Amino acid sequence: MTSNTHPLISVIIPVYNIENYIAKCIESVQNQTYDNIEIILVNDGSTDHSEEVCVSYAQIDERVTCLTKENGGPSSARNEGIDSAKGEYLFFVDGDDFIAPDTLEKLYERIVADHSQIVMCGITRVGRDNRISELFEPPNGVITGFEALKMAYGEDNGVLYCSLIVNKLYQRILFSHIRFPEGKFHEDEATVYKLLDQCASVSLISEPFYYYLDRENSTMNLPYSVKRLDGIEAIYHRYFYFKNKGGQYNQLLIPEGKGFAAVYYRSKLLFSPASEKEKERVKEIDRMAREICFDNFKAWSLPRKIKLLAPRLYIWISKAKRGFKGESAE
Repeated sequence: MTSNTHPLISVIIPVYNIENYIAKCIESVQNQTYDNIEIILVNDGSTDHSEEVCVSYAQIDERVTCLTKENGGPSSARNEGIDSAKGEYLFFVDGDDFIAPDTLEKLYERIVADHSQIVMCGITRVGRDNRISELFEPPNGVITGFEALKMAYGEDNGVLYCSLIVNKLYQRILFSHIRFPEGKFHEDEATVYKLLDQCASVSLISEPFYYYLDRENSTMNLPYSVKRLDGIEAIYHRYFYFKNKGGQYNQLLIPEGKGFAAVYYRSKLLFSPASEKEKERVKEIDRMAREICFDNFKAWSLPRKIKLLAPRLYIWISKAKRGFKGESAE
């Protein structure tokens, strides 16, 4: 598909200290069978040679633009790309990932044929040894935006291909009043649901065109830190977004509450604040936990309430029960 009569697709790639990966990512976009594209590289204050790599591609391919900004995180970089994009459609790729050659062509064909606002494809997860470790393949079809929300945040909470910002082609108009939260991580958690909720229809393609690299020093594989609490805050805001919508959205409240409890409980096990600023952040998260817990209070069992409100007490009770069972066995 090489005709420039097709609408422009803007491919936005945030770049931060990935000098060993960004070339493969850029070339996978350059080699798309859909030819009417612009590639927006947003160098987010890299301290390695990532910027030089990006500039070298921009010098030899007029479709490539390299923007450089002070480090502000992936949300800030994506927002910069959106503001600079000229395309009728937007597609996001993380700078250490890559896509199959016909990704944009196949997604564009489906979004037009189905009159959808978003089309998503499957995901190929690539391990640290560059071997395929897992495939996430949605069923082919067309669903409503609310059905997509149920897939991402309902009882099957966490369907990867549904809840990520990558692996999707978006109509540009969806971002008219939406941007990623500046200074926050887990930007997918904070943004994708607002995009899906605008859609009358969402197309699904089972082929895993998007290659997600599970590298050792990626954000999600780093030790648990205060930045990971942003994910808990994102779930909190999403929960009350659904609650305020009411009606059919109430179906999502219990699964979201369960998901929040699990992530919050994990944070209590893995993260101990080291500074006053981090302690204040933990207090914020604890307040959010209490709000969600009390909102679900009648529907939750006593152990779940203890697990959320007093996780360390819950751990102590669990250990005590195990100890008691051991003594009984003797």
